[in-house]
Amino acid sequence: MARNILLGKGLGWQALWFPPLYSIFIAAVSSIAGIRELVFAASLVSVVCGAGLAFAVYFLASRLFDWKTAFCAAILCATFPHLLQGVGEGRTMGCRTVRSG
Repeated sequence: MARNILLGKGLGWQALWFPPLYSIFIAAVSSIAGIRELVFAASLVSVVCGAGLAFAVYFLASRLFDWKTAFCAAILCATFPHLLQGVGEGRTMGCRTVRSG
């Protein structure tokens, strides 16, 4: 979908099966930073979104519980294996599906 966005073709049929916001972020990072390799742009987006998730978990848990619980929840979120899987390679659910299919 990010490739379609960059080529001016819109979201394409893939938007029916996958949420488009992630692809829009990838296309925006690729366009703004001038990164031609979409897999690398996807890696950057994954890392930033993962860090944002850990911060969001921390702040939510700190509002509900104390700071120690919030810190532990953020560490668990940041080191959760399923979230770390493929971040360095820029794999996303859409890329895995397209590659395997």
